[in-house]
Amino acid sequence: LGIIEAPNLNERFVAVSGKFAYRQNIETNKKNNLKVSNEDNLNKSYFVYCEGSEKNKNRIISNFSEIYSSAKDFRKIGSAAIELALVASGKAEGYITNQIPIWDIAAGLIVVKEAGGEICDFEKEKLSINNLKVDEKINLLVSNGEVSLDFNLQ
Repeated sequence: LGIIEAPNLNERFVAVSGKFAYRQNIETNKKNNLKVSNEDNLNKSYFVYCEGSEKNKNRIISNFSEIYSSAKDFRKIGSAAIELALVASGKAEGYITNQIPIWDIAAGLIVVKEAGGEICDFEKEKLSINNLKVDEKINLLVSNGEVSLDFNLQ
């Protein structure tokens, strides 16, 4: 189960693993199924980025530059959960973060996965939510599963 509450946006994102994902308007209670975008062109894609727990500014700049030169634009929201919800709702094609603790992204990963997205590490190896450890920090690359991830991250 993954739930992301975004009261300032008047939205709630809910997913049950293997079953469904939806966005709910908190005020009206209206629900819409979540689906990642179908954009496959990196040059037309939006990405969201977060430094996570990474302290090496050179690594952060290198990863940001690697994708920024190819993507349409980048956004930084400041909340891993909301950034993942943007991918799940088709408002962004990908999300990148360095050394992020699992507790910060667990609900969002379930929401993205149930909306049709892909979850992998910087080597583009797919990650299973069930195999992640609570005390682990990971380098995370999430996408809609359509856009080319033809770049190298450190």
